[in-house]
Amino acid sequence: MELKKRPCPSCGGTMARGTRPETITLGSHSLTYDQPGWHCHDCDDGIIEGADNEAGDAALRRLKEMVNAASRPEGLEKLL
Repeated sequence: MELKKRPCPSCGGTMARGTRPETITLGSHSLTYDQPGWHCHDCDDGIIEGADNEAGDAALRRLKEMVNAASRPEGLEKLL
């Protein structure tokens, strides 16, 4: 299978289709996920388009769930 490539609009280098680890932070909580998209091997820039955004959206929803669960008083889970 041939690797998909395109020129980087930022530096003119080579971008390839793939995933890279991305970390998002909310308060004191962080979550690292694999972000699909076009990633430049020269300047580390990236282009996220279309369905690529779903990975980041899902990670943000998960991080918000983690933050909300951590902020509940001890024992509240048993009542819910």
